[in-house]
Amino acid sequence: MAVKSANPKPHRRVEAWIYTAINPVIEALRDEAAALREGYLGWRGGPGYALVVRPIRERLAYQHLPNLDDLLDERPELEAQLARHDELAVRLGRLAASRHRQMLGNDGFRARANAAFALVSPGVRAPESLLGAIADLLINHGGDLDAHAEMRELVARDPALLPDLAPYAKDAELAGAARELAKFAEDLGQRFRELRRRLCREYDLPAAPVTRSDGA
Repeated sequence: MAVKSANPKPHRRVEAWIYTAINPVIEALRDEAAALREGYLGWRGGPGYALVVRPIRERLAYQHLPNLDDLLDERPELEAQLARHDELAVRLGRLAASRHRQMLGNDGFRARANAAFALVSPGVRAPESLLGAIADLLINHGGDLDAHAEMRELVARDPALLPDLAPYAKDAELAGAARELAKFAEDLGQRFRELRRRLCREYDLPAAPVTRSDGA
């Protein structure tokens, strides 16, 4: 039986909320939580940011930000929750940056990495970019290895390299911050899903836009 809309007024504003604000937020939070549960931040020490862990607004299309602002004007409690998420994300990024600097400044870390590099290029010190990439890899729990050809060669020649260097990346505060953000992202994503469900029921809207290509 078809569900009748409780609100006969045009739904374009609500559609904009769902399709350009709520859905992208849900997707961003889901991806973030899943990555963090795997220990992956997408950390890049060079530019100093995490691909996975970012303020929510950076995950939305720029032209759709006014729709998010409009939604938050109507739902101020969500704005406070998004702000808390962003605080946790910034904190996690700072902790990752601090651990990255500590690894690159550690003589033992550098000596072990240079010993491995000597197997590939005898008599040559490992370039700073490679040392930084190793630190990134450890912070990301190995998630970037397949995309880094030079690193793959290094690990192939010295399989003990990453296990030997792993202790330099251990950071209880960083790990705790990642778990906290993952849990918060999961909970916040659930709140946005519940809001979408209520709006879809109230306005008799699909959870995603239906186009002719979808068979409508």
